[in-house]
Amino acid sequence: MKNINIFIRDIDPAVKAKLEAIAKQKGLSLNSLVKIILSDYAIMPDIRYLNDKYESLFKDMTAMYNHMLEKTGETISENTDTIQRLLELINS
Repeated sequence: MKNINIFIRDIDPAVKAKLEAIAKQKGLSLNSLVKIILSDYAIMPDIRYLNDKYESLFKDMTAMYNHMLEKTGETISENTDTIQRLLELINS
């Protein structure tokens, strides 16, 4: 894949100065910083998609866990009732 040059015109001088300061702080050239920013921006939809899938999975797993917890509580309650009835039969 051939590299392509991109030229950006009419950048606000304050924005350029801020980008240069960030680049300097990170020990990068302005060009390298802008390439990183563009690369990160380009993969954002993929990251958002994975995040949405993870959130959906988490919600589904939480719902399943809550359902299982409810069913377990019902089973414990039924078993407690059965044991109480058995104890009553034994004691009578």
